[in-house]
Amino acid sequence: MEITQEVRMFLEKHEIGEKDCLLVALSGGRDSMCLLHILMELRPQMRYQLRATYVHHGLREEADEEAVWLAKSCEDWDVLFSVRKVDVQERVERTKESIEEAARNLRYQALLEESAKWDAWILMAHHAQDQAETVLLRLLRGSGLRGLSGMLEQREKILRPLLRITPEEITDYMKQKNLPYLQDVSNNDIRYTRNWIRHRLLPLLEEKNPAIQRNLCELAEQARQDEAYMENVVDTLFRKAYDGEGLAVPIVLEQPDALQGRLLRHFLQQEGGIHNVGRVHIQMLKDLCRGTGGGESVLPGGRTFYRQYDKLLLKKPQNTSEAYCSELPLDGQWKDTPWGRFRVREIRNPFQNFQQIPDLPYTKWLNCDTITEQLVVRTRSSGDYLGVRGGHQSLKKYMVNAKIPRETRDQVALVASGSHVLWVVGHRLSEEARLTEHVKRVVCIEYDPKEEEENNCRNPEEME
Repeated sequence: MEITQEVRMFLEKHEIGEKDCLLVALSGGRDSMCLLHILMELRPQMRYQLRATYVHHGLREEADEEAVWLAKSCEDWDVLFSVRKVDVQERVERTKESIEEAARNLRYQALLEESAKWDAWILMAHHAQDQAETVLLRLLRGSGLRGLSGMLEQREKILRPLLRITPEEITDYMKQKNLPYLQDVSNNDIRYTRNWIRHRLLPLLEEKNPAIQRNLCELAEQARQDEAYMENVVDTLFRKAYDGEGLAVPIVLEQPDALQGRLLRHFLQQEGGIHNVGRVHIQMLKDLCRGTGGGESVLPGGRTFYRQYDKLLLKKPQNTSEAYCSELPLDGQWKDTPWGRFRVREIRNPFQNFQQIPDLPYTKWLNCDTITEQLVVRTRSSGDYLGVRGGHQSLKKYMVNAKIPRETRDQVALVASGSHVLWVVGHRLSEEARLTEHVKRVVCIEYDPKEEEENNCRNPEEME
């Protein structure tokens, strides 16, 4: 099937139409220029809005020239274009991530923020070879079924229309349309693992099996189907086994080994996250449930788990955290806190369709009129409440209903104005703080968590 028709069928499958805005992550390379041109050609029939954003990482001198060239290309194609600059080097120094990881994390953050302005879908140009490389990359790093699922065609607001398209099909399209594109020489640097896979490992595998890319993509699809089924099963079991404080050991032990591990990972995710958690740590908890692992197990992050009768619990720290409170000025500057960095600014309401304000985990838009006292980020305090449908609810009751573990409630970050908790960070907004069609003044709050917390909540698939 012709590539343009493949993309159209993809968009129709996801019900993209005249009410939608599509934001293309544009690098200037062959793949993203191909995707942008296809979307430009389909636009008259499907009548969506089309935008493109170039993320400038600040790592290459050529980036400034690339941004100018892309701006001219988008102007010629009648596509609205923007540039988002990020500071990769600063993040590397702060988080100790690799340059690859820092650039990837910042790139996705920038794209999510840009898409939020227009309530737009983000369209990435990953193709079938990228999918095969992702599967191999995760095999090399050590992966379970979820990692072998590769990249998804849709992940929340991210769409990948070319994921079933081969690089050869993209090259043919570019030749037929006589389209120019940019060459990024860093893509040939085999010091980066993905480039080594592309230029060294895949060619070796293709010598033995020319169909290896297709086979890896089919493996990802099968793993994705199996993973979805297993997750549905475990979600149901977890709701039965977890009471907001601990995990019922008998329910864990009733399950086959594969489901035991998944239940325990769900439990760890609820009790502080799974950053740096590997198979050995899951096995430690299995042994604890079976009564063969001693009295307690210490996992990454210094968390200690123990079994009390028929329940697996997280040990409450001996010294509870001291109360913390810091002002959040509306000056657009980053503010360091024990949880990470916050940035707050007052802006004009960027949304027209208030029913589709994106639910981003680390960027929130609040009704400015609900801020009646100095905006602060702090730990919980007596008298705290948040707005719910039909009135107010005490923060304590909300935390109980939301099954936030008792041991961690004093560590949850709260953005508040007086006793009114506007945002339980990582959980929910107060109903009174949400935007409506009458709101004109908006406070935008951005949160850049500490590296431990950030990795806990990010799905590895989204980072590719």
